[in-house]
Amino acid sequence: MIFNKNLDDINYSDIKNLINEKTPESRYLDYKSELHLSKESEKKEFLADIISFANAEGGFIIYGIRAENGIPVEINGISIPNLDEFLLRVEQIIRNGIEPVIIGKSNEEISIKNIEISNNTYILLIKIPKSIYSPHRVKNTGKFFKRGERGKYEMPYEELKMAFLNSETVNMDKKLFEKFLNFLPSDNPSIIFVKEHNFSFPFNENLLKLLEEFLRTWNNAEYEFFDEDLERLKEQLYSLIKEFLLLLSENVFPLGNSNKFLSVPSEWELEQPERFHKVVSKLHELGDKIYQTHQELIRIGRKKLKV
Repeated sequence: MIFNKNLDDINYSDIKNLINEKTPESRYLDYKSELHLSKESEKKEFLADIISFANAEGGFIIYGIRAENGIPVEINGISIPNLDEFLLRVEQIIRNGIEPVIIGKSNEEISIKNIEISNNTYILLIKIPKSIYSPHRVKNTGKFFKRGERGKYEMPYEELKMAFLNSETVNMDKKLFEKFLNFLPSDNPSIIFVKEHNFSFPFNENLLKLLEEFLRTWNNAEYEFFDEDLERLKEQLYSLIKEFLLLLSENVFPLGNSNKFLSVPSEWELEQPERFHKVVSKLHELGDKIYQTHQELIRIGRKKLKV
């Protein structure tokens, strides 16, 4: 089944199997026997089909297959005398004709593949991701379309309103994520500290201040992500930092007369070696987890929110 394959891996046999298995059209799949883009009305219809998938769950449009009542019956192909020129034109029509730009969760964009079946005759596959910036519309029109089981339909008011609300939550998450990046970037001394410091040795207490500030502020309701993956990672990071700071508070003390430098007491290594090594080992373990979770939060956030 084409849905389980990368677009580049789909071949003629896969398309033939759709016909042999009588795979019907659905909210994820549409067959078109022709593709004409000369007239403005044809371009708008083409773009309306594209955005209908982006505004729903994503899917495939396959051009060059004739269907009857939604069931594929024949590979007829579409005639394309100059393939490179044609594909460039299709990409330009998509790029210039849809607003906002369609982007999927993992930075996925609309992708196109051609399969030649005879001289200058092709099957054209267009894969459209479910967009994180839905709803989309064809430029210079006031209509929004969405793909359903029976084809595309114009989105009614209530559904359109909900789509705009969902889009607004993405924008709010984007602003919060940017605030997080400014507050605790990867090159921040506190993040580098938890990753690289050997806790057998003293450290400057100022390196803890930003982590303490994170605990004071980032557990409040206004710092919650709408996206479940981002919020889960943020909560995980919060819990790890909390555990890390608690362990420090119970096991590190000012070094000599200094109020700036803290250390796990060096005398523990001789007097309480088991406790000393257990504390140091746990601090290293938590430091690694904090760093890895912090990096994963940034990585996922950048992919989802395009920051």
